[in-house]
Amino acid sequence: MTSKSGQIATGVGTAVGLGSSQFMGMNGREKPVLTQSRRNKAKVRQLVNFMGIEGTANFLSQSIGQNVSPNDVVALLLRTFRNDGAYITKAQVRNLRRTTNRFKSLEKQVKEATSMSRTTRRAPVRRASSTTLIKN
Repeated sequence: MTSKSGQIATGVGTAVGLGSSQFMGMNGREKPVLTQSRRNKAKVRQLVNFMGIEGTANFLSQSIGQNVSPNDVVALLLRTFRNDGAYITKAQVRNLRRTTNRFKSLEKQVKEATSMSRTTRRAPVRRASSTTLIKN
């Protein structure tokens, strides 16, 4: 958003969205003032780009009615979120099932081919006749 009113509207929306939590003190057990989420981190980052850290903390304090310190803003910006990795889609599951079924049928064909060669009767191996040569 390039307009000044658009920036202020974004800031107000962010402040309302961030105002649902409680105060974060030095003790890590208390809930933070700013909700720790990727969405809020992105919104606070935008505000910091527009107003700076101090300005963002003052703006959020006025907007949500709770004391938001610059440390709270920095803590949210420095927060790293866990990446759970890619989820398996239904199409991937279908392709995997199709591939495993192909391997199963191939295994079945190989077993049938090897078992047929064992069950078919073979002619006995003829031994070379041992002829003795009699010398006169």
